[in-house]
Amino acid sequence: MNQIHKRCRNSFFIIIFCFVANLLTITSVLAQNIAGKDVDEIISLLNQQQYSTDYFQEKLLPRLATIDDDNQKISLLIQSCVYSMFADQYSEVKICSQRLRILAKQIKNKSAIEIATIYLIVGEVNLRDSSDVAHKKLSALYPRLMSTRAKIHYDIAFAMAAIREDFPILENQILRNSLQKIIGQSNYSFEEFAMLWALSAISKDANEYVNLTLRLLRSSNKHNYVINKASFLYNLQWHLTGVNEIIIANYVANELLKLAKKETDKSSKVLLLLAYLDNKARLEENVSAETINYIKSVTTDDEFWQAWLNTVLSFYYATEQNEQMSRYYFDVAKHYFDAQPDLATPDEFIEIESILAFNRKDYSKAKALQDKFWWKKYLTIKTNQQNNIIDVRNTLKKVIDEEQKSRIVVEQLLLKSEQASITLATVLFIIFILVIFQYKMYLKLKHEVETRVKAEVGLREAKSLAIEAKIDAEKATMKAEKANQAKSEFLSNMSHEIRTPMNGVLGSLQVLKQEDLSDSSKELVDIGIISSKNLITIINDILDLSKIQSNNISLESLPTNIGELFKSIILELSFLAKQQGIDLTFTIEEDLCTYWLTDPIRLRQIIVNLISNALKFTLKGEVSITLMEKHEKVVFEVKDTGIGLSPAQIKKLFIRYEQADTSTTRNYGGTGLGLSIAKQLTNLMGGDINVISKENVGSVFSVVLPLKKTTLKSHSKLTLNKTQAPQAQGFDILLAEDNKINQKVFNAVVRPTKANIRIANDGIEAIAEIGKLIPDLIFMDIQMPNMDGVEACKAIKKSNPNIPIIALTANVMAHDIKKYKQAGFDDCLGKPIDVQEIYTLLQKFLTSA
Repeated sequence: MNQIHKRCRNSFFIIIFCFVANLLTITSVLAQNIAGKDVDEIISLLNQQQYSTDYFQEKLLPRLATIDDDNQKISLLIQSCVYSMFADQYSEVKICSQRLRILAKQIKNKSAIEIATIYLIVGEVNLRDSSDVAHKKLSALYPRLMSTRAKIHYDIAFAMAAIREDFPILENQILRNSLQKIIGQSNYSFEEFAMLWALSAISKDANEYVNLTLRLLRSSNKHNYVINKASFLYNLQWHLTGVNEIIIANYVANELLKLAKKETDKSSKVLLLLAYLDNKARLEENVSAETINYIKSVTTDDEFWQAWLNTVLSFYYATEQNEQMSRYYFDVAKHYFDAQPDLATPDEFIEIESILAFNRKDYSKAKALQDKFWWKKYLTIKTNQQNNIIDVRNTLKKVIDEEQKSRIVVEQLLLKSEQASITLATVLFIIFILVIFQYKMYLKLKHEVETRVKAEVGLREAKSLAIEAKIDAEKATMKAEKANQAKSEFLSNMSHEIRTPMNGVLGSLQVLKQEDLSDSSKELVDIGIISSKNLITIINDILDLSKIQSNNISLESLPTNIGELFKSIILELSFLAKQQGIDLTFTIEEDLCTYWLTDPIRLRQIIVNLISNALKFTLKGEVSITLMEKHEKVVFEVKDTGIGLSPAQIKKLFIRYEQADTSTTRNYGGTGLGLSIAKQLTNLMGGDINVISKENVGSVFSVVLPLKKTTLKSHSKLTLNKTQAPQAQGFDILLAEDNKINQKVFNAVVRPTKANIRIANDGIEAIAEIGKLIPDLIFMDIQMPNMDGVEACKAIKKSNPNIPIIALTANVMAHDIKKYKQAGFDDCLGKPIDVQEIYTLLQKFLTSA
């Protein structure tokens, strides 16, 4: 009987063991564990580190003053830029990149200059900015990079700019491609180290992070590159906690606590402690009162890390359902972050609020807050997988408990009865029932696991397709942006190349007009001047159209005397009307407000285009302009007795490059841009243009602009009278211009003022001339050989800040003018130069002198 009892009990345990082994095999297949030996090697390599990034900033950077080799200095500054970027110390990045740029320019190291430019962009990043801010600036820089090393640093900076995105897939792939090209090359050892660091920083996968960190630390120890031990241990435990590697995560957390107790730097000590406590809180493990009191006793002068420690303390107490202590540390931390405009509010605040709401059984609020938490997207798949494992383990525990109870019952039955056959049959029947139950439970669990695995595979495939679509869209966007940039650069260059020779033509004609000419000769000169200005107008129209198409045009809001603006325009166009034998009249409402807020340059463009269009298509009769106010809006009408328009022609009147019919261009000329630009500028001002026309009778163009009245007076210099050449005898004027024709034209224009004119052919000669005799006024061309006008202006202003300098340039776009004034120029004069504008500037600066 005893032998039967023993054999039955052994069979029972064999069945249980086999079932448990099968379940454990299934669990091991589902859970992709991280190898503990890899984590051990990471900790071992970290303990071998001799330097930290803090040591690098405090000890190694001061060596710059003692190093004679400029190339060593450049290498050290590049490393400092990278270390500061990884630490989110953007102000330090800016300082180091500025020093790097200065040194690189001194020794003419083009690669280092390009690298400095990249990190200057990174140094301007605000922590509240989205990744798009740095991405756009870096993308605009990339086409100009020539150095291979600079392109590698571009990829590193481009990836780090995306670190605040949920899935920086494109940047990750770009960085991996670059890494494959240089891996193992000794002359790129630091760049390989930095790329591994960047890849680990943007990694969202725990296994990948461990692999990258191992490679990074091996490279670091091989080449003596410094790292931050606390930061790497913090990220390691974060990844391990995220995939519920509980045993290894606890091991790392305990290492964090040991390292924290040894750490002398208070900021690093706080970082290690908050990583330790965050681990324990997320795994819902108890922390001894002694350890909690030790953590609470640690303080640092760095308010940022102190605020983060308070945040994690609040998170810990929330998981312990201690709302009072959680709320106390939450309010202390939140007070700090609210007072920092450059720091984003931590996402952990949302998670804490969610946990507190859950503890109060406010489930709807808890769910709404949890949905906002950014890393929930990453943990969803891992959490589902871990839940499967936990469900299997819980079910297995229940089965084992039930079988243990059954075994006890069987033993009691065997002890109470000597009827072996009956007892044995009963026990075998019970065991058979349990085995059937276990098998059914296994099939059910297997089906659930397979279903969830299929769902996970489908989710991954969908995500992969989404990533590919995103990459394709970003490539298309980058291609379109490059094409648009190339078009803008082409138009800008063409404008400059046309304006430069036009300066000689228009300037010569204006000087010739001042000579004693016959009436017929004066008329021919006027025709030449008007034709030249018409050509410049066409160039301006093309540039404006390009800016409108790329949404790169902005409007000013300045006090403007609209009546005087109309009068000055009509005075300019009266000669053209007289040549055509057309009456040009202007009527202004008596009660019209004098000053309105608008962009006077763009409003002038609208008025000129409409009046010029009316004069062009009016063969006889008159063109009348009426200016009035209706319903608190400025309204003006341009009425002509020209050829008129049909309803079909009116529909396509404001379409770019379109004219009434194909014969219009042959008979009247024009590009078809004027009315289109006038229409779009009017719409940008919030107004509209209406047209009433009848063929062979005439047209009426009505413009309605919702402008605001103002009591402020305009500072613009609209004048109806021509400025006479001011008498500047005794004044010294310096002209810096490399074009001989422009030198002669300028001399001829300014000669009537009797001022003394000196010529410099580039910026270097201009500085030398100032050393001989300080001039009263300088006209400075922008594009010159040897030293351009911008660099020359900056150099002159350093030693002689009171000398007025006027920029002479064919680059007349708004952003160019703004750039020149920021460089130190007192005013700007566009090419081709206008005699009246030169005389006005001479009166402004020489009379004030």
